[in-house]
Amino acid sequence: MWVKIIENVGEDNREMRSALPSLSEIRKDTLKLKSKYELLSKDVEAIKVKLAV
Repeated sequence: MWVKIIENVGEDNREMRSALPSLSEIRKDTLKLKSKYELLSKDVEAIKVKLAV
């Protein structure tokens, strides 16, 4: 029984390791999008100020 559990853990670890590069790319993309969103938000605020004047 214990051997089967250990084999299952090994399979789970392999799956997680194979997913790590994908998760890393997703994280990079998320940070880029967050940065773009922040810049756009600043632009929108500047436009609102100009329109209010």
